[in-house]
Amino acid sequence: MVITLRDIDWTQTLDSVIIRVIFHGNLEPKKLDIFTHREFVKIHSPPFYREIFLMHPIDEGQSKCRVLDNEVRFTLKKLEPQNWENLEKEMEKTVKIQMKESFVTDSHVQHEAEVKSKIEKKAVIRRKDIEKVIAHESDMRKQIEEINKEICREENAKIEKLRVLPSPTAKRLPEKPKAPVNIVPEVRQQGNIVVNFTERRFPTPKRESQIIWSRNASEFFYKKNYLGAISALTTAIQLTPDCYDLFLERSASHLAIGNFQRCIEDCSRAYELLSPAVDSNLPARIQCLARRGAALCKIGFMSQGLNELQAALKLSPGNEDLQNDVKMIEERLLQDSDTDSN
Repeated sequence: MVITLRDIDWTQTLDSVIIRVIFHGNLEPKKLDIFTHREFVKIHSPPFYREIFLMHPIDEGQSKCRVLDNEVRFTLKKLEPQNWENLEKEMEKTVKIQMKESFVTDSHVQHEAEVKSKIEKKAVIRRKDIEKVIAHESDMRKQIEEINKEICREENAKIEKLRVLPSPTAKRLPEKPKAPVNIVPEVRQQGNIVVNFTERRFPTPKRESQIIWSRNASEFFYKKNYLGAISALTTAIQLTPDCYDLFLERSASHLAIGNFQRCIEDCSRAYELLSPAVDSNLPARIQCLARRGAALCKIGFMSQGLNELQAALKLSPGNEDLQNDVKMIEERLLQDSDTDSN
């Protein structure tokens, strides 16, 4: 039996629309299915269901959704600044069905393109990092060779000086008798030398293997095969244990399946590898702190989780998601303290 959600409250400004969908029952985030499109919003949490055909298009990239204790709140960015006369369009059922099918098809195509683009960008970044390391090692090797050549030249110059200056105590060695010119040496005997070579196998280079496993893990993660992603990333970490990206990606898979302790450990290891703290690794450090704070809150360490989220917020003061999470945890801690005092 499907129950249509009718308790909906919406407000608007000139450039955004805020929609509150109220659940009169237990809202289970794991069973919640949310789908958004430029002109459509769907919420499904069995047995509750609601579809909203928006009056005007929205900007999906700038829109946000938050899941609270008993409600789902959408903050939708209007594509064009204007006041909406209504939230939903009035149309026939057959037209709605056709529009939903086209929305789903467009969403699948867009999602596949985004996944492919992310994988390609990561591959390009990894390839550039490898090229930088190889170039650095090549420069170091050239410098060492130049130093060795300079040392050899200096030593050869010293030897030549010693040869030019005769020693007063040195004795002349008797000259060897010169061999007669007409003596022809004997012809050497011919023979065959058998050389047996040991067979060698050349495995795949470690860097390439790590990239392959990391790429497989990304595909597993986007297909929601989190155990497969963890297995692939574990293999990649065994090959390159000092790559913080691998620990950070594995922590996301642990968080997705509820393995919060492992998530905290991976975030801590990734944060250790992000030393020294520079501008180039700032987004990764923020992600480590925020994810570790979320995992701590999940296992009941609300104060420690709040400290991690506040540290992440200091690094990114303009992050609205972190601001909202910190505010929500502070309110919950305040409620718990009031309950204990009563």
